Order: sequence, then structure tokens, then C-alpha cells
Amino acid sequence: MNENDFFSLLNLVVDDLTHIDKVVSEGSNKSVYISRDPIPTYCPVCGMRMHSKGIYTRKVNHQILQDTTHLSLYVNQRRWICPNCSETLNESFPFLNRYSHCTNILPLLILEAMRDLNASTAAIAKRFNLSDTQVHNIFTAYVDLKRLPLPEILCVDEVYINISEKEKYALVLMDFETGEIIDILHNRWKNTAEK
Repeated sequence: MNENDFFSLLNLVVDDLTHIDKVVSEGSNKSVYISRDPIPTYCPVCGMRMHSKGIYTRKVNHQILQDTTHLSLYVNQRRWICPNCSETLNESFPFLNRYSHCTNILPLLILEAMRDLNASTAAIAKRFNLSDTQVHNIFTAYVDLKRLPLPEILCVDEVYINISEKEKYALVLMDFETGEIIDILHNRWKNTAEK
């Protein structure tokens, strides 16, 4: 299997400069070491050619394998420095966002998993080895659910959910005539309900 086939198998978008250095398999843990060939890099501030400050290895989780296998990518990134203005810049990879600990495919996998209405946030978080908060943040970053218009007759009820010490009850708004839930507010405070 050549490198391009291997990157396709892992569902990684790469360019011709990116290559696999080695693959290590230890039980259910798989490690793939990835690096890029150096290219001339110019300072975005002053335009001078930058020099390499060295290579550091960045460990990134890649959740494409949905069995008991845990796949980690070890990405060797160059750090560039401008000799003129001391501006620094990290080498970029198309499958990885800045400061991210997971590849770009993770939000897509989480959103696909959340299409199952019977799956809880906690179950999805456990499946992808994340916290509930991270799954919630990814969902709210990519999905914008428009609030339904208020009905002619509105039912209001509270539900005990114990989100935090301050927010123990959620406020449920429902259409009395159709039984359709209009919204669920994370607390029952006046200023939240007024908005």
C-alpha cells in the first residue's frame, strides 16, 4: 500500500509534500508518524525568508477507526522564525487546525453520531474519548437551530436536570395544541426566559 492509499484509508487530506515516516502498532494502539518536506516560508509581517527554529512532535488523536483501536498521529511540525522581526510561525497541515488535539474529521463524526436522537451526549463523548462539554461545544459551533415561533397557547414546565450547582432545573416550552416542544432553556431564571 502506498502513502496516498494509506492517507485515503485514514480519510486525511494531504499534499505531495506530506509523507509517513513510520507506523507503530502495539495491541489496540496504533501510531502513525507524519512529517512534511521543508518549503521556503516567508514572514507574513515583513516578507523576509524565515528560518527553521526546529521540529517539534505534536500528538493528535484521529477518531476515524470506530472499533477498539486507538489511533494517534504524531505530526512533526517545523517552527519558523523571521530573522528580521522575530515573528514565529508553525508549519500547517491541511487536516489539522491550530492548537487542536484532534484532526478536522472529529466534528463531522460527532455531528453524524448526534443524528441518532436516542444517543446521549455522554454516550457520544465516551465513544470519542471526549468530555460532555467538548461534544456540546462542537455541536453548538456547527449547528444553528432556529427557535420556533411561539404558539397561540404556550405550556411551561420545569424539569430537574442538575446541570450545575446553580442550574438544577430546565424550562420546557411546549405548544399546547400540537404537543410540539418549542424550546428547552437551560435554567428557569427570569432573565433567561425573557430573552
